[in-house]
Amino acid sequence: LCPAGFSCSDPIHQVRNNINNSPVPCPAGTFSVLGQHDCSPCAPGYFANKTGSAFCEACPAGSMCNASGRNPVPCAKGTFASCIRQTCCAVCPLGTYTMDVGSSECIKCPIGASCRQVSAPACDQDGHLSEFCFT
Repeated sequence: LCPAGFSCSDPIHQVRNNINNSPVPCPAGTFSVLGQHDCSPCAPGYFANKTGSAFCEACPAGSMCNASGRNPVPCAKGTFASCIRQTCCAVCPLGTYTMDVGSSECIKCPIGASCRQVSAPACDQDGHLSEFCFT
């Protein structure tokens, strides 16, 4: 049996082509279960960030996991992912913001400050003009 986290050549193919049956670790972004000959890509919203993975992990909140399946990508400023297994980050709604990378929620703009656009990474709490907010 091929071990979990590895790919193994088909035994018939090995004999015909005189190939060694050494298991090869699955590359990052893929996995295999015990007895599976080939590595499978992680499903969208999941990742495997090391070689030889026997399973893919759910993408954490505040991150997105794209088609590569290798690593979670933290949401950029002004975007968020409130749930696990996200394939993209959402833009903060109008009147909210986030100044952090990897946010799982957006914060309401302070009283007296308004956000200029939908994606606003910073609302000015002192009433001063900032990159995205005005009073």
